[in-house]
Amino acid sequence: MIERVKFLFSPSIRVGLIILGILLAAITPLNLLYSVVFIINLIIILGAAADIYQEYMTTTYSKRFILFKVVVLILAASFLLESFHLFFSGLYYHTDRRIFSAAMRTYLTYFYLLLLFISMTSAAQIIRIFNILRSSPALATLASFSAVIILGAMILTLPVCTVSIEKVSFIDSLFIATSATCVTGLSTVDIGSYYTRFGQLIVLLLIQTGGIGIITLAISLPIIMGSQTTFTSVMTIKDIIGVRTLREVLSVVRAVVFSTLLIEFIGAIFLFIADSSIESIPLRIFYSIFHSISAFCNAGFSLFPDNLMGYSQNYLYISTIMTLIVLGGIGYPVISSLFYWLMDKILYRRHRSFSFHTKIVLSTSS
Repeated sequence: MIERVKFLFSPSIRVGLIILGILLAAITPLNLLYSVVFIINLIIILGAAADIYQEYMTTTYSKRFILFKVVVLILAASFLLESFHLFFSGLYYHTDRRIFSAAMRTYLTYFYLLLLFISMTSAAQIIRIFNILRSSPALATLASFSAVIILGAMILTLPVCTVSIEKVSFIDSLFIATSATCVTGLSTVDIGSYYTRFGQLIVLLLIQTGGIGIITLAISLPIIMGSQTTFTSVMTIKDIIGVRTLREVLSVVRAVVFSTLLIEFIGAIFLFIADSSIESIPLRIFYSIFHSISAFCNAGFSLFPDNLMGYSQNYLYISTIMTLIVLGGIGYPVISSLFYWLMDKILYRRHRSFSFHTKIVLSTSS
């Protein structure tokens, strides 16, 4: 009996059940056979959980990689439960089931992809992948940005993020997540009306992650990854940010994060003062923070349907946005150089020369 249970929960059977579930979810009407699909998916989850537990009991290396698989399993289960919730919502409200079926198929797709990842990888394979990324900063950068984009797209398609269920579109959410993380500012939908406040917060976090990530990865990745082939890159970074030892690079990364948040906070205060069109104080605070971060990260996203056209005569608002865009564009090294130049000029009455990098950036930007 025990051997039969182990065989039922084996990875090969689980992958077969995943393929069967994909076929049923893709080619059959979910309003008729969803109960069968749901039972198959429950068996898959139980098998994956048993496999993770067995791996936890038998492995001798670090358990944090097992914890990573547990988090992925919980995320997969949440997508399955969301599809289950949509199924009964469609039965209860008697709305167009084609709308709910499209959303359910989206969540089931996420579920199967995550379960395939769990079923076809072990903690040892995850460690091997991390070691490969550790030896290649370029691959680590690509993998980290890809992971953030995919996770952001998945979250943005959840009902808690969208205004109405019929607007759920993975392609739109993937495009928005990519644009926000890479701070390009392109959008296929109006995020102010397409996404709920929570969805807008997710977009904001993606913008902030992308804005800070691009700067900090460029500065710290050669150091953190420990690659032996990045000495020239490290020396170039040291010349730009003005540090004398490699250990100081990580302190500069902390300074980058702190200065970014400080500038965005000050910008949000000015935007809050300048914007009197929004009567709700909490809503005005959120809008001020969103547009301050979007401007400083040069993301180009706005919560207003006409972007900032309604503020064309609000000179304090527009001036604050322009200042944030310029500060975010010139980057931390130039901002730091300008700050210390002003401090020396005001406090110590002495002249401080700019670095070559600062001179080039200021001359080309102006």
